[in-house]
Amino acid sequence: MRGYGFNDEYYVDEGEGGMEEEELDGGGAAAALDPVELYCTRFAGKLAVTLAAGVVGSGMGLALSASAFHRPGTFALGGLGLGVFLSLLKNDFGDLFRALGLLLIYLLERQRQVGQAYSALGQLRPMVRLAPRRPFPPVENPWAYVRASPR
Repeated sequence: MRGYGFNDEYYVDEGEGGMEEEELDGGGAAAALDPVELYCTRFAGKLAVTLAAGVVGSGMGLALSASAFHRPGTFALGGLGLGVFLSLLKNDFGDLFRALGLLLIYLLERQRQVGQAYSALGQLRPMVRLAPRRPFPPVENPWAYVRASPR
């Protein structure tokens, strides 16, 4: 069966041998790498993504264990192994687990940046009355407050 579809950037020919992508403008420019491929260009990046995918699989195993089977150790180790194994495959499940692993890495990096600006200890101490509260916005006149740029 042969059909033609239209994707945003490519003219897609759905032939017998699978999908072949041809650019509309006819240029032979190389396709841009996705974020997972860019992060995995170095060995350390590929190792980090694979281990993070294992952690994601472990979390999925723990969620399954907590909801149905109540064997957290077994399911955490099984999920860890499954996440690492699937992240090494070159199929859709491998892409999924590599993307989830990279998402976990990005979230941890972002948390480190946000955690320095808004520390949890600095917010918990006033809750238990060990420190005074800091006013927000941090100016004398709240109507004159101007937010700083996000970065």
